[in-house]
Amino acid sequence: MKSFCLIMFILLVSALQCAADVDKSFILMQKGGGYGMQRWSYAGSGNELQESQIKEEWDKGKYITGAAYTEKGWFVVMSENPKYSAQAYNYTKTWPSDWIKEKYGQDYYITTVSCSAGKWLVVMSKIKGYTGQRYKQDSLTELKAWYDKCRDEGYYLTQATFSGGEWLWVVTKGTDIKNQGYRWAKPSNLSTVIKEIWDGGDRVHFVEYADGDYFIPYGEFKGDRQPAQSYKYTLNGLSEWISGQWDSGLALSYIGGGNPTSSSSSVSRPSTATTAGGNAAANSNGVTRTYRRNVTQYGYEDVTEYANGNKIVAVYGACQSCFGTQTCQLCYGQGGIITAGYGNYIACVHCGQTGKCPQCRALGGYTLHGSHLYGPDGREIYVGSVGVSSSSSSSPSSSSSRGTSSAGVCSRCHGTGVNPSRNSGGSLQSWVAYYNPSGTQCRYCGGYSEHYHDKCSSCNVPRY
Repeated sequence: MKSFCLIMFILLVSALQCAADVDKSFILMQKGGGYGMQRWSYAGSGNELQESQIKEEWDKGKYITGAAYTEKGWFVVMSENPKYSAQAYNYTKTWPSDWIKEKYGQDYYITTVSCSAGKWLVVMSKIKGYTGQRYKQDSLTELKAWYDKCRDEGYYLTQATFSGGEWLWVVTKGTDIKNQGYRWAKPSNLSTVIKEIWDGGDRVHFVEYADGDYFIPYGEFKGDRQPAQSYKYTLNGLSEWISGQWDSGLALSYIGGGNPTSSSSSVSRPSTATTAGGNAAANSNGVTRTYRRNVTQYGYEDVTEYANGNKIVAVYGACQSCFGTQTCQLCYGQGGIITAGYGNYIACVHCGQTGKCPQCRALGGYTLHGSHLYGPDGREIYVGSVGVSSSSSSSPSSSSSRGTSSAGVCSRCHGTGVNPSRNSGGSLQSWVAYYNPSGTQCRYCGGYSEHYHDKCSSCNVPRY
């Protein structure tokens, strides 16, 4: 009996050691990087992504700056960071090729990618400095040759994950990385390898674990001073450790997942490679291309082109409420007001105590100033400015001018050509004007769920 118990004990210990060897989450903290307030959470093993919490933090001016599927489920870090101006994510079983191409055309870049056994999470952000991006999933032999070529062109590794027995690497141009290489390590010598990197004057860029190995891109950052770093590769005692690092001035900069099921993941395989650029083919809502142009310190234009030849140009300029400062003009960024003479503190309801301008918080100091609808021949059909409402519109005198205001602007859609009320789906394809994926803030109604908007029935009736 004792012999049997001893054997069972040895088998149990061995099983636990094997599990520990598989689940190797990695948390990297670093000084600097522009991070402000941060919040982290994990959803629990097997649970879905904590989407309601993400929206809550988005509303407070934070962005997803790290996410990975770990032994604790989806681990998400959200932070204030002035480098970010907008963000969207796609959480689905199918690799979102078309969505990524659409976002590339709008100057978004992949800033986080990870997968569980059943779903991909791809986070894309508008981030200051980025100018190009590529990704590839393949064998290590092919990835090494591809990476060497990309690095010669100024692209460096910014994301990686393991799925279906292969690595997916993302390289980006315009980062704060000065030079880069990468190393591999086993659990037994990880600390030794990282110490050697630090002792050589370099810094760890990020770390991912899969299939028995740690993947460690490293090198120098731009600037003379290399930031202090700290790391942890288990989730035991994590809360106390993170709090201690925060007190020392370090911020959560990367979360690496050790997903035990990633090698046999059932999620779809991504395309071999892509580069930043517009999508040449029309998608299911008739959009052929979306892109941004004329980006200056004063404003920019978001352009949406449709298969029928129509084009909508949304004009954004400095926020007219805060003049582009992104600061709440009621509490001046304090989140509350001290009453004169009494000294009582009153929470600012205008900005929800965030100190951020509520009009442009999601757009980085810009707001929509107007919109233009052009026909296939390039002729301007409608022009609208923000603030024109149906209350100022005149009654339509004929079918050709129905729904237009006294200024010639459609009172229903204000010149966008899109019905501001969402459609649950099921419309004829010729009527669909805009598709909003789950997790993205809709430009027409402000919602975050997956939904459609039809063409405006007053001014943009489709051709048959």
